[in-house]
Amino acid sequence: GSGKKGGKLVQAMLVRLRKGGHQSRYRIRKYTVEPVFGHIKKARGFRQFLLPGIDKVKGERAMICTAHDLAILTV
Repeated sequence: GSGKKGGKLVQAMLVRLRKGGHQSRYRIRKYTVEPVFGHIKKARGFRQFLLPGIDKVKGERAMICTAHDLAILTV
């Protein structure tokens, strides 16, 4: 083998990350998006969806995100 890990897509992402440098949108994501998911899971206690079916899950997710947004606005 060539000694590279992962397939073509993994290699393409590694190249993209290297090219992007410090300001890569993928590196910035951990400062913008990921903390929101962590906060919803830890502070709000939301670990799993309670309703079956994709439409109900989408609605439940929308409700959780809206509640999170409203709670952040009131702080």
